[in-house]
Amino acid sequence: MISWRGKKIIFGNMPRSDIFVFDEASEGPLKDTVLSGHPYRVVHVRIPRYYVSVRLGLTFLKNFIRFHALHGWKNEKKRRAVLSKSFLYYLSLIQCARPKVVMTFIDTNHLFFLLKEYYDSALFIAVQNGSRWKPDVLESARIIDIHRSLYFCFGQYDIDLYRDCGHDTRNFRPVGSVKAEYYRHMLSANDNRAHHHICLVSQFREQMLENGGTHDLAGAFIRLTEYLAKFAEMSPDYTICIACCSDGDREVDFFRNYFTRDVIFRNDREKLTTYGHMARSELILSVYSTAALEAFGWGKKVLLCNYTGMDSYGFPLPEECVATRLDYGVFERKVLTLLKMPQSDYEKKHFDYFKYFMNYNPTVPSHHFIRTEMEAYLCGLAEMEDRAPVGQDQGIGLKV
Repeated sequence: MISWRGKKIIFGNMPRSDIFVFDEASEGPLKDTVLSGHPYRVVHVRIPRYYVSVRLGLTFLKNFIRFHALHGWKNEKKRRAVLSKSFLYYLSLIQCARPKVVMTFIDTNHLFFLLKEYYDSALFIAVQNGSRWKPDVLESARIIDIHRSLYFCFGQYDIDLYRDCGHDTRNFRPVGSVKAEYYRHMLSANDNRAHHHICLVSQFREQMLENGGTHDLAGAFIRLTEYLAKFAEMSPDYTICIACCSDGDREVDFFRNYFTRDVIFRNDREKLTTYGHMARSELILSVYSTAALEAFGWGKKVLLCNYTGMDSYGFPLPEECVATRLDYGVFERKVLTLLKMPQSDYEKKHFDYFKYFMNYNPTVPSHHFIRTEMEAYLCGLAEMEDRAPVGQDQGIGLKV
């Protein structure tokens, strides 16, 4: 292996494996859940590893010629995506390595879904890792055919969102959040963090706060932070924790500018500490956070403060779980109402909402369903291979 301009170059073909994990960022959330005990290979796309071989080069050239000869593309964005060197390289790589399953946890990568459209000899599995913004879902409908892959999403809300934006959702499987359920089923018993009344799920981003926080989401997050700091001063009996989204000093310094009480906690993504803080708090606050929605699916009390003035940053949660008016009095009333509501009453009142957003199974973690479907597919292929010799590679279907 040699390095060139930040890229890794390897002479030879990529080693074969039944399972490919597409995008190295997918490996962490999947290795101890869906893929535990299964050998796999990672296809690096963020810091690419380019394999160089005669076979791969000839396959790339063949694809280059065939795709550039095509006409009648649905739209220009899809044409540019398919004719890009990245797409042609990764398609050629998969054709040469012939994996049986290709899986990703980065479900917003259009390249993954395009590969399935033009390589039909493997099961492609996408696992939802975050809440989806409607404008992005609308845009993706112009580029990808998501139904060609199995898409394990959070809940019926996501199915409705994608269908309303023009996607075919026939292969969507609502199973809840893999990471949230891995914490709840596998890690929570050994988590001894202190309990709190309120947990603020931080959405701090340095780039969002540039120019005085003029970005819509940044401005909303700053306003929520101001309201919570005021609440902390006026209601000292309520304990507050902040689940930071980074381990950097700038985020801690940001909160220290608002809070006089010691409420700051650092985050350790490897140990899923945000889930731990939420699980041990009575009420979770956020602006537009996947983590808060995951906790809502657990049955936790949640208040989403959409102070952006934009509906696209909101979720259709119960009225008492949403704040949109820029008014501290309204914020305080909603916080106190939720804190004083008996948990059993809250769960009984909103159970259908929990299931709509996060289709959790109370006894089985989400990754079990993905793993079961993957293993059934691999077992089916193994039985077929036992009955007959492996045939030639299937040709790529050139659909545009």
